[in-house]
Amino acid sequence: MEMLTAGSYIQRELPRVEMPETMRDSASQACTQLIATKHDVLSEIFELPEMLEQADESKILGNLDLILRWLGEAVQELHELTNALQAAAAENPQYQSAFFLFAESFTGIVEPFTSAQDAREGLS
Repeated sequence: MEMLTAGSYIQRELPRVEMPETMRDSASQACTQLIATKHDVLSEIFELPEMLEQADESKILGNLDLILRWLGEAVQELHELTNALQAAAAENPQYQSAFFLFAESFTGIVEPFTSAQDAREGLS
């Protein structure tokens, strides 16, 4: 849910922050990706109860790995954009609000993602 919240929040705030125009499209796409990933992940999560009933461990772990791969791709995209905005803000202070917007959202997503990765590793 944090991805949906972060993606929606950034989309609402994006028009209000100064950032390099070359990054604005990437920022918008990153928000769309966060929201879409949330929907994909929920779809896979809804399949888990059936897999649990079948007690098919390899299918369950494969499903979890797929979910974590999707989450990881979205987190990586947001991380790269946050780093680019940090570099832009270092050169031009007017871009600091855009950097803070993305850094705050990235932090809110990466912590639960890391917890999910740790939980998955505990299942192996």
